[in-house]
Amino acid sequence: MSHASSNIVNKGGKKFPVNPFIKMIEDKKRIAEAIRNGKDLSMLKDINFVSPI
Repeated sequence: MSHASSNIVNKGGKKFPVNPFIKMIEDKKRIAEAIRNGKDLSMLKDINFVSPI
């Protein structure tokens, strides 16, 4: 499954799992900052929009 790799961060050649809640909070901050700076949201990378279960 290709989407499973999105929960892993590669730092210095080592792969670490990412807490999805922390990633969601960081993504929210990046989106808010982009809106504040007037940047296009389509330029943001590695942000996944999901619907609640």
